[in-house]
Amino acid sequence: MKVAMSVQGQSADSKVDQRFGRCNAFAILDTESGELEFVANHEKDKGSGINAANTILKYNPDAVIVGNIGPKAFQVLSRARLKIYEGLTGSIQESARLLQDGKLKEISSPNN
Repeated sequence: MKVAMSVQGQSADSKVDQRFGRCNAFAILDTESGELEFVANHEKDKGSGINAANTILKYNPDAVIVGNIGPKAFQVLSRARLKIYEGLTGSIQESARLLQDGKLKEISSPNN
């Protein structure tokens, strides 16, 4: 499964970022292969959750783990039929592990 999450930096030890549209970057993790890719969020200073969501969609994730996500970004991701989970915490690996262990809640509406 490919999962996207908002992060503070662009390295494997980067901490996650609770802000979806205003994060510095997105990590795209393939939970099966362990491959990790980073994508800069060029929209962070514009506060555009829609553009940030569209950036992620270019990498074809199956799911997104979020801390806080607004209504416009949520709408873009849900229309693309991505599963959206809340509970982003700690590190990239920690959040991925929580998802794989079934400990994250899938959300059906924005939480910010």
